[in-house]
Amino acid sequence: MGKIITGGLDSNQIMGSIGSHTFRYTNGQLVVSQKAATVTNPRTYEQVVHRALFLNVSATGKLLSTATFKFAFEDKESKQTDYNMFFKYAMKTPHPVYITKNMRQRRICVPVEYPVSRGSLPSIKCSYDASAQAFVTNLSASDVNANTTVSDFSIDFRGKNKSHQFLLDDKLVYVVLEGTMGDDGYVRFEVAGASLLISYDNTAKLSAVLPLMKVVNGKIAFTASAYSCIAVLHSRPTEDGVYVSPQDLVLSDDLKTYAATFRTAEAKDVSMKSLGGWNDSLIGSKASTSLNNGVVVRDSMDEGAGSSSSSGSSSSSGSSSSSGSSSGTGGSSSSGQGSEGSQNNQDEPSNPSTGGGGTSSGGTGDEG
Repeated sequence: MGKIITGGLDSNQIMGSIGSHTFRYTNGQLVVSQKAATVTNPRTYEQVVHRALFLNVSATGKLLSTATFKFAFEDKESKQTDYNMFFKYAMKTPHPVYITKNMRQRRICVPVEYPVSRGSLPSIKCSYDASAQAFVTNLSASDVNANTTVSDFSIDFRGKNKSHQFLLDDKLVYVVLEGTMGDDGYVRFEVAGASLLISYDNTAKLSAVLPLMKVVNGKIAFTASAYSCIAVLHSRPTEDGVYVSPQDLVLSDDLKTYAATFRTAEAKDVSMKSLGGWNDSLIGSKASTSLNNGVVVRDSMDEGAGSSSSSGSSSSSGSSSSSGSSSGTGGSSSSGQGSEGSQNNQDEPSNPSTGGGGTSSGGTGDEG
């Protein structure tokens, strides 16, 4: 409540709000403004679209960022992290995917062609071969067996892939998201990743370092299930930073078909409604000012007033922050399905995918 201790509008003892007006001092001058309701979450259409996109990007980003794999972007600025750069690029991915808030809470994501690295080394091509049940790259190699060592492989590999400019101490890295279709029609993912340091001295068994690698028709390949995606990188740590090949996630044919159900107008609409919907109209005007006996009088309409076309609670997405660089040591990582979001999938887009399968799930943390 405003108070006037002595004097009139010229008094320097007027403060606070009286009725629909607020009194304050700016640079020694009394300013009177019309009190406006604070709109902390106007839920414009563009805002809710952004939040809907963020649901799947954040879920997939957390799933990918494991102890065995780190994003790598040569073009990041000094104050940016590789994890931030993933969000920057992934939010602009063509043909975006929309999941619901409930799916996000249940740790369900739909990995698509998101970027995992951007750099100056030659890109590695990759595609899924259903008959071989593997992602086959354009990297050449001789057949390997249980006795093949890292040294044996490195010598052969460098000789057969000169155009890719692999040097000693460079790394060949992969990260695979292995998907399993659940009884509820949603695919959950486990993460497997590993890296091999190109070396002529390492006598370790190749199968122990790159457990998913095999050779298919003279090309390096990585075993994966029908609902899977992969990124294979060339990484070069130096004193000046990490140089990498530019790579996006590559999807199997079945995963592409599954992901298409979350790329529809219906999926977008359902995702946005799960976040509380959006306002059809927001009414506001620029503030007008006038000077009256040394008192600035500012009049403005209530910014953000208007009717809402959708009911429901609002939700805003969090921001990401993490560090990242080249990929780390080999291993696999998986996260279990959480207990959140136990409600039925009544707010989720129709999903024609059916079938049995395991219940392994790719976990993602809650939004920040």
